[in-house]
Amino acid sequence: MQTKRQVMVEANVNTWSGLVGSWLITWGVLHLSSLSPFWTTSIICVLCTVWSLVRNFCIRCYFNRRE
Repeated sequence: MQTKRQVMVEANVNTWSGLVGSWLITWGVLHLSSLSPFWTTSIICVLCTVWSLVRNFCIRCYFNRRE
């Protein structure tokens, strides 16, 4: 079981990596897409969701292995 400090570190790593990743995804899609705003927004939403799922899984596995 993780300590409160370990949980806080994991939550911060997850939040900040999510912020950076979603910013990069949004920037990349907006600059590379010539689609309508609906499709551009949809692509960003799907990519950020996939990024969130993969990121959460990887970070959780990493912190659980460290324990």
